[in-house]
Amino acid sequence: MMDFFLKYWIGIDALYLFLAEMSGIAREKILVLTLDEWWQLDSETNIDHIDCLCTYQYMRGDAEAYISLYRMPFDEKTIAQQIMDYSMRNKIPCYVERLDGSYAGYYLTGVGEKPLAVEEYDEEADDITIYRFLSSEIQTDEPPQEIRREPYL
Repeated sequence: MMDFFLKYWIGIDALYLFLAEMSGIAREKILVLTLDEWWQLDSETNIDHIDCLCTYQYMRGDAEAYISLYRMPFDEKTIAQQIMDYSMRNKIPCYVERLDGSYAGYYLTGVGEKPLAVEEYDEEADDITIYRFLSSEIQTDEPPQEIRREPYL
């Protein structure tokens, strides 16, 4: 299993494209469901042919979607690297967990020349968790680069 965040929601079709191109798994072997759809899935529904099961939830905070990947034929580090590489190539901002053992945190990918190390913290507001990510890199007096939302298809 591997989880990551999309800074901006890209839509179902673009998520299928992201997963297929990132992993090399054929589109017909990928299933994308909301978390509610996953829980409501009939136990008799045959998903044996699925090589990538993806659930998503909309989020509040610095990320708009929380993505969970299951059944992929790769280890967690390989999947994380594939997500980061695809994100950087296609300028799709993602928060990907750091799995290099250096510290618990995330990389913000797809917004610059290289991934930016960030740390997660949660805010509680009206019984809803809001995810925020703070840069752990040295800050300067320069204004932050504007991150533009662009269509991904």
